Amino acid sequence: MRISDFAVPADAIGQAANVVGDDRVPDGAQWRVSLGRGFLMPGGPVALHRCRIEPSPVTGSSAVTSSRELPAEVAPGRPLALFPLRWSGMVPFWIEVHGGGRLRVAVTAPTMARNRAAVELAAVDEPPYRVGAAPLVTVLVTGEGHVDEVTVWYLPGDAGVETEQLSVDALPDRFLAESGELPPDHPLLRVYAQPQAGHLKWERRVLEGAPSVEVPYALVSPDPAYREERELDRVTTLAGADASVEAWLLHAAEAAARGVDDAIVVDGAGAGSPPVRARHRAAESLGVAALDPGISRWLARSGTIDGGMIGDGPDGLELLVAQVPGLFLGTAGILPDFGGSAGELYDAALADGWNNLIRSIVDLPGNGSRTALQVALLNVPIVFSTESRAARPAAPMPAPADPPDWYADPETGGVGWRQSIALGGVAPVGPVSLEQVAPGDRMTLHPTVDDAVAAPMTAAWPSGGGSATVIASVPVRGGAGDPPDVTWRLRVGDWTGRWSDAAELTGSPPPRPRPPEPVIEAWATALAAIPPGKTSTATVRVDLSFAPSGAPGSLPVDRIEWSVDAVAQPPIVPTAAERFTGLRVSRDLAAPETSPGESATMRFEAVVVAGTTTSEPTRYAIAVTDPRPLPAPRIAPRLMPTSRPTADPEVSITLTVGGVPRDGAVRFLFANETAVRAALGIAGPAFRATPRHERAADLRQAGGGPASAYSAALPEPVRAQDGRATATLRFPAGSNDLILVRALPVAITEDAAHVRKETASTPFAATQPAFVVVPTSDVPGIPIVHATVAANGRVNVEVRLPETSTERFGGGPPEARLVQVVDDAPPAYWPEVATLALDRTEAGEHVGRIALPGPAWTRVGLAAAVRYPAEPLVTPGAVVAPGDLVAAGPGATATTVRAPWGPVSAPGWVDVPGKMPRVEATVEPDGSWRIAVSDLPPARPDHPSFTVELYRGADTLVLESTTPVDADHAEFEAGPFVGDRGAVLLVDPFDRRGALHRVTP
Repeated sequence: MRISDFAVPADAIGQAANVVGDDRVPDGAQWRVSLGRGFLMPGGPVALHRCRIEPSPVTGSSAVTSSRELPAEVAPGRPLALFPLRWSGMVPFWIEVHGGGRLRVAVTAPTMARNRAAVELAAVDEPPYRVGAAPLVTVLVTGEGHVDEVTVWYLPGDAGVETEQLSVDALPDRFLAESGELPPDHPLLRVYAQPQAGHLKWERRVLEGAPSVEVPYALVSPDPAYREERELDRVTTLAGADASVEAWLLHAAEAAARGVDDAIVVDGAGAGSPPVRARHRAAESLGVAALDPGISRWLARSGTIDGGMIGDGPDGLELLVAQVPGLFLGTAGILPDFGGSAGELYDAALADGWNNLIRSIVDLPGNGSRTALQVALLNVPIVFSTESRAARPAAPMPAPADPPDWYADPETGGVGWRQSIALGGVAPVGPVSLEQVAPGDRMTLHPTVDDAVAAPMTAAWPSGGGSATVIASVPVRGGAGDPPDVTWRLRVGDWTGRWSDAAELTGSPPPRPRPPEPVIEAWATALAAIPPGKTSTATVRVDLSFAPSGAPGSLPVDRIEWSVDAVAQPPIVPTAAERFTGLRVSRDLAAPETSPGESATMRFEAVVVAGTTTSEPTRYAIAVTDPRPLPAPRIAPRLMPTSRPTADPEVSITLTVGGVPRDGAVRFLFANETAVRAALGIAGPAFRATPRHERAADLRQAGGGPASAYSAALPEPVRAQDGRATATLRFPAGSNDLILVRALPVAITEDAAHVRKETASTPFAATQPAFVVVPTSDVPGIPIVHATVAANGRVNVEVRLPETSTERFGGGPPEARLVQVVDDAPPAYWPEVATLALDRTEAGEHVGRIALPGPAWTRVGLAAAVRYPAEPLVTPGAVVAPGDLVAAGPGATATTVRAPWGPVSAPGWVDVPGKMPRVEATVEPDGSWRIAVSDLPPARPDHPSFTVELYRGADTLVLESTTPVDADHAEFEAGPFVGDRGAVLLVDPFDRRGALHRVTP
């Protein structure tokens, strides 16, 4: 056989362990073969051969590369990785680490476990640190110590090696052709190469590796009655159990013979619909079962090497080859390969069994389909050293993987809690032992087979990554209290039957599931007869119920504790049966006292109590509204003006309704006067000539119109605050019609779905309309102003307005507003002088007269604007009393509303004269003239003043100068005019000249 014929790791991996000095298993070298995922099952016995070798050692940097430069220190959390070098044509098989301390040297698989821990193929933890494996890719050194040097042994990759047969290991005899227990045409006999008569029996294989003490997870441990022969019983029970190893083996053989998938679907015991199902492949299940050392030997996948046939290899290095045929599904029409010289070696070991297997597979009926069963002879290298003792598995570091939870057993009806335990620090590839050691006596947590044998357990890898886990289940029996803490003991094993040191973990049970939340329902039924005043108007029935949650670990219900508006009520205690089945009870309560239109909210809260746990509280609220009609607001007999019209097309008014019941609201309705008159049958345009306060009295007397004439002024009722509801309404600005507004108090409730609804209201017919008016924007014509000055100096002013009607304003006189003209100022800034009423004349005009004082020596300009008479807001003959509906602003108390002023008229001008001042002129000695004016008025800004004109000449006067004078500047000098004669003349502010005064030297 050539080394190049060895199987690649993806197809099969061989392992060996030199077990020495373990008090649980016998001393000796053990071997094991594992097929890759592409193979269905072994197609025949394992033929084990020993190879004669001459390895070549290489030391130092030519042998390995390392994660740190050698020599290197190794410490916990600081391992050292070694990577044997591959030279051209040379293949590494063994490695020895030279160093000191407490080291663990392990050959690891090319891939890591999901928790990123290394998967060990072979390991040693004491000198000599020599270990072998195929493939030899990565070597991990852990522990604490130092590494000084490394030696690697190589073999030529194309070299041939001599072999000698060590053993032939087949399935139990009952599955072989000679036994007669299987029918001659059984698929297993057609897909399994039959060995020669001298093959190793399975009982011997099992006994050679039987542990000297029971497995740590056994039903009884320690077991004084245990003997090695008990291992045969354990393996026989496990293999022969229902839906176990034997059934999987036969199913895999039948599927292989038919060329189909070897999937097995098992209906679970769950109570769901459809039932819970589990699907697994028979070949993969056999691989998992082979993790148990006894089952692995029963399946002929591992065994013990005859110690007398090994041990003399160079440096204690040993290379074995396990020949095992692997069945797989390939392409139809391609014949299986005999395997060359390796095939001849295997065929000789089986006395033509290999050749017979190939012919049997070729003749299978299913091989005419698209896929066909094929077989490949796998020459699996097994590498180890007889001078090194294989290390036991490293102890796990258990920790909770997830919070504990409660469970219910669907088969027994039992209840318990479980804890998922993460096996940190290791990558368990063998069985796991799980025991409960406290409280109470020690007991295994493994499932049992036939109530006699504890079944092996393996760890599961979470799909999301992390450490492998096992689940510890703790049944809980009776009692309402919390179960105690539990301590578990865990070990991980390997394929040789050895176990790690024990590690313990203490877990606490999860809190009891909270009881089911109660259900609260309540509704109100109005009383048949409701007395007046503030009183209860309904009976409230409340239903309280609960249904068992069915949650595992939950306790039976003890009582329902409930309250109404935070006042505790007598608890509701279920009967013995109702504690488990649930109950529904009703209680009748009187609704809180309310006034008409008020609503009261009753708030219920309840919890279910079970033992020391309580449910989440359930809260429920019901609003009970007084169904009696709400009192209508009082309406005062007055009109309410809106804001004055502006450039905005709308006007507004803010109304407030008082006396609204608590939690109430007000719905505002409005109607136009035209619509109301049409609904009442009194339509016609002539009504607009009647004053609006009189029209309001008529409409009030007629009932204010039917509801059909009204529309909603706002889309929603206005909520009241502190008994008052305030709303701003907007109406078109261009109408002089009355606007009728009704305020209807309503009660509004909101149910659990936050749906608002009106539960009570004031009847429409019980309300009275309030009348809203838009202040008029109409103005009369432009007046004519005429002013004269009387002899007494007063200014008589007459304002004349052309014919105009004021009937719709109540027939009163229009008003005029006199203003004084201010030069260079717009009319809006002319000051008001007086306001006067304009009386109607027989000619139909409106005239008003007034005498005003006039300042002497001033020119006065007077203009006027007129407006219609003030419009009354109070109904004729009514006594004004406060109402519940009021308007904001000064319009709330005003009895009239005034019309706007019209445009200002053209000014009327008048000059007001006064007493003429006296002028005196004298000649000074130097010939200068001194002029003095007495009785001058004071100076007025922007008004003309008096002026003195000075003339020179005797017969002909020539104007010499003009000088303004006033009370503050009444004297001045001119000249000198030596020997000249002249005259002085005073000019008044209206350019009128006074007497001429001669000046003579």
